[in-house]
Amino acid sequence: MALPDYEPFNYSAGINLIGNTNANGLFWTAAGPSGTQVTVASGNLNVFGLSPSTGNSIRINAATGPSARMGTEFTVTSGTFFYSFAFRVADLTGLSTTGGYVAGFNNSRGTQSGTPTVVGTQLLLRAPNGSSFNIGLSKASTSAADMVWSSQAFATNESLFVVGSYTFNSATSSDDVAKLWINPDPADFGSTNPVSTPLVASTGADISANQIASIVFFQRTGGVQPLLTFADELRLGRTFADVTPTNAIAQNCTYPVCPGGRAIVQCLEFPNKAYDIYLPPQYSDTGPPLPILYTFHPNGGGMVANFGGVATDLGMIVVGIRESSNAVDWNDFIDVIYAVTRDIHRRVRFDPSAELTTGWSGGGYEAYMHSQILRQEISGVYAMCSWLPHYDSTYRYPSNLLVTRANALADNTGLNNDWAPDGAFMDQLGIQHYDTWFPGPHAIAPDTNKFDCLSWLLAHHAAAGTNDEAAAAAQAASWRSALTNGQAQRVFTEAFNTVLTNSRSFLENQAQLIVDAVMTN
Repeated sequence: MALPDYEPFNYSAGINLIGNTNANGLFWTAAGPSGTQVTVASGNLNVFGLSPSTGNSIRINAATGPSARMGTEFTVTSGTFFYSFAFRVADLTGLSTTGGYVAGFNNSRGTQSGTPTVVGTQLLLRAPNGSSFNIGLSKASTSAADMVWSSQAFATNESLFVVGSYTFNSATSSDDVAKLWINPDPADFGSTNPVSTPLVASTGADISANQIASIVFFQRTGGVQPLLTFADELRLGRTFADVTPTNAIAQNCTYPVCPGGRAIVQCLEFPNKAYDIYLPPQYSDTGPPLPILYTFHPNGGGMVANFGGVATDLGMIVVGIRESSNAVDWNDFIDVIYAVTRDIHRRVRFDPSAELTTGWSGGGYEAYMHSQILRQEISGVYAMCSWLPHYDSTYRYPSNLLVTRANALADNTGLNNDWAPDGAFMDQLGIQHYDTWFPGPHAIAPDTNKFDCLSWLLAHHAAAGTNDEAAAAAQAASWRSALTNGQAQRVFTEAFNTVLTNSRSFLENQAQLIVDAVMTN
């Protein structure tokens, strides 16, 4: 055996975790009193940018029962040792304002009757207001003075990813250092020198016995952890790169990005234009077509990184329009919109009935504009802390457009004044809209809100019929055959009318490709 170690929890759903041995030969033991156990849960917590999840996940309770402990391959006494895993708090009930640790390194291995109290690189959780929680770190102490907390508030059912490290130093008995990266930038994955800023805890005594021999997921009561938490994708290693592998699903890809991967892709016809794109692990050239989400950020670059985790959970392609920003007039990058859309329609397998667009702040304004320019294709808008473009008749929205809006409760930019009139204007046009709020200031919505709003759009859009894709392909083949026989005028007229009368469909998508081909030639 050799590091890194990977625990995908590839065991049958519903069984107790304790007693199982993984493919690396590492096994789970009971560390604590008898009672409710950590169990294997069906499904995964996918992490955007990370190697796609496999196996299952685990269910951790705030209950009297044994914590689950997995020994390391060898006892670590020097250098730096890392862990990483994904987790999701499903129920905050019982978590106090002071909180406690839910996972961390331990200096022993094997079975024991008491819950371990020696915990290094402690992953701490607390609930400051009962509706959200903070994440913190302690090197090895339970003293509040030695705890370091992130001020960011997280919501239940938000998938999070953490990387923790413990570095041994030998000068004194209190000079070791623990670090915790919370949702590190995916650009750091696979790197030995991450740029993302971690929490750092260096005060208090070092881990007892100056060694790490296991990692523990804790089950305790008394307000120290949430009622229900899920965890997945546990890794142990000697470097940050060891515990953040990035390899996409191995296959012969016909497109520059493989499933589970992200890249900047140049347009074939317009190589001076490019876009950021992420294909979720569920993507396949021959599998079911997936929904697609175009993203706009007020500072440019798109929002692929902001939506990767939710997109992975929903099986959604994400595209970033890089040129769009508050500093660039819409008319100065509209050519990019058309070039990117055309390239994706030609090269990426997606569901044309579920083309969505989103943005935050000024990017949300651009998303609304996007839905107008490509009204035959865009079925839904998700606008975060944003506002509608002008209400006059030149800004046309299709009446069957779907809109989800998310606004911050403490937004002080004046956008809250636009909320009611924007809604009234959409009502006037017959636009169905779903309105949501989230705590905090003018900011990008949390993943829980993203998931809720995008799920609503997917649930309410007019889905394609079972045979629509095959029928559209047959019609396109007929048009192409007619083009080779010199019937370009007839084909163009038919295809153009089809674009106008069959919006957001496989047939409209094929017809647009035919129109593009005729106009190009």
